[in-house]
Formats: sequence, C-alpha cells, structure tokens
Amino acid sequence: MLQKHLGKNLPVVKRSEGTRWSAKDEAVTAISASYNEVCAALDEIADDQAYKPDARNEARGLVTALEKLETGFMIVFWRRVLNRFVENSAKLQAADQDISTVADIYASLVGFMEVLREDFDEMEAQAKELTGIDNYAHDVKRVPRRNRRHDEGAPELPEDVRSPRDKFRQETFLVITDTLIAELNRRISAYSDIVCNLSMALILIQILFKSF
Repeated sequence: MLQKHLGKNLPVVKRSEGTRWSAKDEAVTAISASYNEVCAALDEIADDQAYKPDARNEARGLVTALEKLETGFMIVFWRRVLNRFVENSAKLQAADQDISTVADIYASLVGFMEVLREDFDEMEAQAKELTGIDNYAHDVKRVPRRNRRHDEGAPELPEDVRSPRDKFRQETFLVITDTLIAELNRRISAYSDIVCNLSMALILIQILFKSF
C-alpha cells in the first residue's frame, strides 16, 4: 500500500535504528519527503475493511499523530539538526582530523544551534506548509500563581494563560535546543581540557630535553 502511494521517485520510509546520526537523518528525511503519501496510505488502510481491526486502528492512530502541527514541526526541526550533525560527524571521524580542531567543530555546532533557536517562526511556517495544519493540538494551559496571604499586600493577579504555541515552544522546542547546546558545550570543554593537557605535556618534555 505504501509503495503504491510512494511510486518510484519518493524515498521509502526508514526505521530509525541504532545510534548513528546518518540513520536518523535518513529516517527523518524520508518521512519529510513522503509525508503526504504516507498519510494517504495510512488513511486508506484505516478505511479498508479488508484489513484486520488492529491494523486499521494502528493506521488511524499513526495518521492522527502525523497530522499534528507539533509533529510537522519536529520533522522540520530534526531534519535541519540531523543534516548538520551528520555533516560534522563526518569531519570528526576523518582519519586526518587534528584533535585541536575538534573543539572548533563542536563550537560551530553550538553556533548553528544558537541560530536555530531563534528560527522558531520560520520552522513553524514550514511545518504548516508540510502538514496543511495551522493550529496546535494541545489545549491552553493555565499557569496558576501562588496564592497570597491576606497580609501580603496587593491582591492576586489573574492567572497567566499560555497558548498551545507558547507551551510547545517553551516546553518542547527550547528544552531540546538548550539541552543540545549544553551537551555540545560539555564536549567542547572536555576536548579543550585534552588539548590543554597535551600542550602542557609538550612543554614539560621540551624542558626536560633542554635540561640534559
């Protein structure tokens, strides 16, 4: 069914197996390129009585999950991230890679993520174009304020109300980007320490040789 909808020109959906960045990049790229066709195939399975009820229910659940703006955003976001990470991973694994430049490669990834962190609006627009959906699925979340005691002065202000968009941006998008940035900075620090230790070792060796 899926192959019928994909035809010969679109990539087949792939499993995101293992820990390799390239495998995850291929999986996200495939679902991004074949998004509409995958949804159409799932819709057809869900409505086809020839399939078992479990298969129809699973297809319906999958298409329901795919046809959300949040899912579309994650597809757009991770395609950007994984594509860049795969590119830099190849550089890190190059046989002639100098350890002193590894920290620089990680620093370039930090810069990329910091720019991406400010591109929420652009990726949201791309997600809307991909899915054809303009609204977020989650309900508005009210953020309650702490109750004041009667002797604390000014009366309680109304509750803050966050839109589904703000909730998704703050609790999903920013959490992911900030976590990635923190992890990359941790690696920069580790490699910088290695380079520093090697430099100190070389200086000590030079001093020892001069003393003989």
